[in-house]
Amino acid sequence: METKSNNNVKGNGIAGTMYLMAFIGALIHYWQHVSGIGGWVLGCLKAAVWPAMVTYNLMEYLKM
Repeated sequence: METKSNNNVKGNGIAGTMYLMAFIGALIHYWQHVSGIGGWVLGCLKAAVWPAMVTYNLMEYLKM
């Protein structure tokens, strides 16, 4: 029985790297202003979601 090896690996490249750097920067920004564990969790959630909010507001501004 013959098996095929499919070595196609697709990555995000520079977009993934830029998102990771922006996420870490946002995480540091949000974590500077918290005092409790709830603030740390909320900071993580905000850092993960902010690119979607920026994209939405940019598209709304450009009337797309």
